[in-house]
Amino acid sequence: MKIQWDKRYTTIAIYCFLVILASSSSILIISNFNAVSSTVGWFIGILSPFIGGFAIAYMLNPIIMMFETKLLKHLSLKKLRRGISLLLTYSISIIFITMLIINIIPQLQSSITTLISNSTNYIDNINNYFLDLAKENPWLKEPFNSAADYLEELIKNSGDIIKNIIPTVLSITTSVSNILIAIVASIYLLAAKEKMLSQSRKMLFAFAHKSTAERLLGISSFTNDCFNKFISGQIYVSLITGTITFIVASFMGVPYPLIMAFIIAITNIIPFFGPIIGSVLCIFIVLLVNPVQALWFGIFIIILQQIDSNIISPRIIGGSIGLAPFWVMFSIIISGALFGFAGLVFGVPLFTVIYSLIRITINDKLAEKGLPANETDYYEKYEVVDNHFRVPDEIKKKRMFKLPFIKKKNNKSDIKEDSSK
Repeated sequence: MKIQWDKRYTTIAIYCFLVILASSSSILIISNFNAVSSTVGWFIGILSPFIGGFAIAYMLNPIIMMFETKLLKHLSLKKLRRGISLLLTYSISIIFITMLIINIIPQLQSSITTLISNSTNYIDNINNYFLDLAKENPWLKEPFNSAADYLEELIKNSGDIIKNIIPTVLSITTSVSNILIAIVASIYLLAAKEKMLSQSRKMLFAFAHKSTAERLLGISSFTNDCFNKFISGQIYVSLITGTITFIVASFMGVPYPLIMAFIIAITNIIPFFGPIIGSVLCIFIVLLVNPVQALWFGIFIIILQQIDSNIISPRIIGGSIGLAPFWVMFSIIISGALFGFAGLVFGVPLFTVIYSLIRITINDKLAEKGLPANETDYYEKYEVVDNHFRVPDEIKKKRMFKLPFIKKKNNKSDIKEDSSK
């Protein structure tokens, strides 16, 4: 007996099966979350060298493109240009990292160790300074005592944290095999990036509709531009601000200038909150040694952050990222809570992409309805008057009943009519 398949019911059955499968999978994942998370972590650990290789290739690609398009553009052979660019880029990177390890990291570790060992003396100095101040102003004695106890506890905890961070960083850097695999993978990715991009696009057009594939390619290109511009710009800005901090701190005689520069450079990578956190932390460290000097150093940090936000960042990153300060703060808090430090760094460009895609979709929907896309049009046309929503005239004409609470703005006849009533 031949079965007569009904296309409509077959489609419904397939959708029901997929819904049941997705629901069952979600229940299993939630009920065995620890096992699933450990399995995912194990799988990511296996792929970590290749993820690192992709990150290295992504960071070094702008340098390679600079060599190919500007310094080596006279070479006719493309493979020769690519090979020389790879050699120059990796040679410069290795020399820079070697100098960093040999010269800066030992000094940084020595400064941190000295800071931790002298923290008790610094606390005593701060206590004596505030006690002398409290003698002249007795009403400050109780707040200063509470602040001193909190400060002592904070220093002890921060010392433990720093002592735990150093072995962790060293253990990460000692994973030589993963680092070597990541470097080799990045070289292969950069050497054959055009071929790999072509293969991925070929696969996309094979399994997706042409219009969908073209839209996805446009989104990926826009995402790449946002991340590339933001990350490279933030790194350059951080290096500049860190260098300026080191030079000025050394000239001012501020203690631990290398630590100051390192903190400013690292925290400046994080938008919005990063400069604030770095500035407060640096001023706090200087305050432990010399409270008066901390005041002048704080003034310098404030001036530096103003120069950074108004001159350095706009010139390097290219101005605003297109997000209001509220959405920048929102993206940092949410992404930081979900993904940690990586979320703090990459949350803003990721949210910029999501925000832009939503805005484009909304504008397309409005264009289909023949409505304007400018936000000010909606503020002026759909206005709140006397705590009521003002409906446009063309919409009110279509209604079958009168809305007594709706008033036209600055309409004197309506006002007289209401007063007569």
